[in-house]
Amino acid sequence: MSRKKLAWANKEVETSVCILGEEDVVYDVYVAAAAAIDIRPTTKGLVKDYMHWGIPMSRRFRSLKLWFVFRMYGLSGLQAFIRKHVELAKTFENLVRGDNNFEICAEVVMGLVCFRLKGSDELNKALLKQITRTGKIYLVPCKLRGRFVLRFVVCGRTTELRHIQEAWKHITELSSELLQNLFNHAGKEN
Repeated sequence: MSRKKLAWANKEVETSVCILGEEDVVYDVYVAAAAAIDIRPTTKGLVKDYMHWGIPMSRRFRSLKLWFVFRMYGLSGLQAFIRKHVELAKTFENLVRGDNNFEICAEVVMGLVCFRLKGSDELNKALLKQITRTGKIYLVPCKLRGRFVLRFVVCGRTTELRHIQEAWKHITELSSELLQNLFNHAGKEN
C-alpha cells in the first residue's frame, strides 16, 4: 500500500507504539512461538533481545492500525473523508486554472494537483524555494514530461476549504513577488 493511500487512511506509514508493563510476559509469548518452530533464543537474561518485544517483530503491523481507522470512521465515514479531499483538490485545481500565470500539468487524480507557474523550470524552482523558505505550506516537486512541476496534495485529517484558499493565496502572493522582482531586474538590465 502506498504512502498516499495510508495518509488517506489517517495512518502514517512508520507509526508504531508498544507500551510494556511486564516485559517477561510479552517476551515469553514470542519465545513460545519461536520454540514451536524450533528457534530458541539463547540470550535470555544476558541481554535484552528487542526482537521479541513487540507485535511487529521487525515487520510493520499496519493492519491493526488500519483496523483502528476503519473502526473509528466506518466505511461511510472514510468514503466521506476521501470524497471531501477529492473535492478540495478540485477546488485547488479550479483556483490554479483561474489564474493566467499558472497551468495544470496533469489530470487531477484523487488529492494530487500537479501545477506550475508558466515560465522556465528555474522560475518554478525559485517559487518552490520561496514557498519552502516561509514554512507555511509544503509542496513537493517532480519532473513531469521533462518539466519541473509543483505538486499540491490534499490528505491531512483536518484540512478544510479555508486551508486550500490560504495555501493558494500564499502561492499567488509569492509568485507575484517573484514575477515583480524578475520584471524589475529585467528592466534594470535594459
